[in-house]
Amino acid sequence: MNSAPYMVWYTSLRRRLRRWLSLPVSERWLLLEAVFWLAWARLALRLVPLRRLAPRLGQPQAEAPHSLTPEAVQQAQLIARLVSIAGHRLPWTCTCLVQAVAGMQMLRRRGQSCTLYLGVAKNQTQQLSAHAWLRSGEVFVTGGREHHDFVVVGSFQHVARQEESGRAV
Repeated sequence: MNSAPYMVWYTSLRRRLRRWLSLPVSERWLLLEAVFWLAWARLALRLVPLRRLAPRLGQPQAEAPHSLTPEAVQQAQLIARLVSIAGHRLPWTCTCLVQAVAGMQMLRRRGQSCTLYLGVAKNQTQQLSAHAWLRSGEVFVTGGREHHDFVVVGSFQHVARQEESGRAV
């Protein structure tokens, strides 16, 4: 029996566990939450047609405010980093839409305003390609690097209510 594949897997697991344990406790829980929402979003998008899921994403064809408190900016940046880390290390593919929906759920739980955008563009062979990204204030939580190449065809706004977040947004 060849134990080499097992050793590679075991070494990789130990390295990831050490990295996870080196995070501050609050970030560990946020990373686990990101994994949960990425799994939830992937499952929801595979089982429920987008037209049925869309009303739950927020107010269509609207945008959340561009201003955030400094604390909200830090929170959005942290969520962006952790959704990206989790999305790249899971054993399944986390598309831009899955990451945007997961990030939106995390921001909603914290009473933070955000907008999920859906866009399309033509590539070099004139075929349409689609992209989704999430913005909270001026922070692009997911998919922000590529968003300039796409024309927005839809957006979903979640605006935090004052009683949700405990502060005016």
